[in-house]
Amino acid sequence: MLLNLHIENIAIIEKIDIDFSVGFNVLTGETGAGKSIIIDSIGLLTGAKSSKDLIGPFGDTAMVSAVFTRFTNQQLKAFSDQGVFPDDDNNIIVTRKIGTDGRGIAKINGVSVTSSTLKNISRLLVNIHGQHDGSKILDPSSHIEYLDEFANSRDLLEKYRDQYESVKKIRKKLDRLIEIKNKKEDLGAALNFKINELENANIKPGEYNTLKNARDAALNSAAISKCLYNCDRLLSGDEGCITDNIAAVVNELAGIKDVYAKISETLLKIENIKAELDDVCADVEGLLSEQEQSGYTPEYIEDRMYTLERIISRYKSEENAVASLDKFKNELAELEYNDIEIEKTQQKYRSSLSVLELMAHDLSQHRLKAAGKLSSTICSQLRELDMPQVKFKVSITRNMNDRGGNKYTANGYDSVEFLLSANEGSQLKPLSKIASGGELSRIMLCIKSTLNDDKFDSSAVIYDEIDTGVSGSTAQKIGRKLKSFADNRQVFCITHLAQIAAMADHHYKVIKTTKNSLTRSSVYQLSDSQRREEIARIMGGVDITEQLLKTADELIKSTK
Repeated sequence: MLLNLHIENIAIIEKIDIDFSVGFNVLTGETGAGKSIIIDSIGLLTGAKSSKDLIGPFGDTAMVSAVFTRFTNQQLKAFSDQGVFPDDDNNIIVTRKIGTDGRGIAKINGVSVTSSTLKNISRLLVNIHGQHDGSKILDPSSHIEYLDEFANSRDLLEKYRDQYESVKKIRKKLDRLIEIKNKKEDLGAALNFKINELENANIKPGEYNTLKNARDAALNSAAISKCLYNCDRLLSGDEGCITDNIAAVVNELAGIKDVYAKISETLLKIENIKAELDDVCADVEGLLSEQEQSGYTPEYIEDRMYTLERIISRYKSEENAVASLDKFKNELAELEYNDIEIEKTQQKYRSSLSVLELMAHDLSQHRLKAAGKLSSTICSQLRELDMPQVKFKVSITRNMNDRGGNKYTANGYDSVEFLLSANEGSQLKPLSKIASGGELSRIMLCIKSTLNDDKFDSSAVIYDEIDTGVSGSTAQKIGRKLKSFADNRQVFCITHLAQIAAMADHHYKVIKTTKNSLTRSSVYQLSDSQRREEIARIMGGVDITEQLLKTADELIKSTK
């Protein structure tokens, strides 16, 4: 149940705190007082889209939070599956904050949660049946949702949809294979051309950069070769080279080191110089040899780089070209085995389609059993609400394709539509074509109350102006139905009808005031005397007479 609701700076609500109880809770107030703002605020807690337009004039952000308590074991199990657990007081606190950018931040018991988790948890805590549901029920495509909810078809439907997606995937593959077969000759020629081109190119990742560096070096190749040749000739050539002269100096000094000890240190230095010079000579000889033996001629470099540039421009990189070669070879192999693959895929498709057909049949039979029960239940309840001659039928027909076979959709092969006959002798016709506003309100109430019979007993159920288009005894009967529905749960109703307000176990009034050029909306629970006046106001308008007050008293007493 909803224990407490806190709203801050949403539209014309500056700050309110409302405590609620089990039973039938009614909210009344003048049009525009802010009743819909309260519903919208609760809607934010169920994952409704947030907007900065909801932020009021009393601050930069808006916030709504609610405390829920008294959970069933079924609810607790569902919470646990989502990783959510009541706090130490056995409460769950849901909070939604809207920032200046319009984005909402959701928390459950102080922990931030995703939009998906918020929706999954909130649907276990509160069910809002708003004014838009009246237009939704006029859309026949929504009727299958109502029937499946009543029939508890979720498990069957989820398994069917998994198989449906699998069949779609196999069909897509089969269509692709058939398309390939129809274009086999052209595709094979194209693949062979691409494969031959890449194989002849013999791409090696990194080769382009290597050739680019070689080309840069080749531009100075003549100058480099001449320099290295001269250096080699000067260092170790046949005529007056440095290394021969140094070697001669070493020999001369070695001849006198035994008779002239002081020369030993100088001799050691020259010997070290000779060793390092030998290394330099070897380096220069190596560089000269490498330059002379390079396999990259300028002509080769330019031709090869042209080939690589053409391939890279087509495949974006050398690595992609190599990967594409493997891909093309696989596609060619697949093309060669296309007929075999088509046969295998056709067998798999037929088998999967047979399973889908059985699952669709089971789903359809499940719906057929529930449809009769839902039809009689809604019909019986509508008769209690001043529609004594009503006939209501949940019609199920089969979708057919152009070839006369079953047409499968994500919902099976069924098409569901609600049919209504409101008067004796009238034929059953689509709901959207004959139902009046008052009839729609009653039908919606019967459908919603029927669907909620199997919901969690501790969930709060909110009806926003479900009484549109009704009055008199019909309104009183709707009020009694709502009150009886609230015997074992918490029910809220936004209403403008005195007959329904008089049924309330707890009556709240929404009022609007203006102070310092700012309009504010507030909510408070009515005492017995205040409730008497509010019901008289609803019946009589501005001037509340003694007679209206007495009528209000009688109306309240009649509900006991």
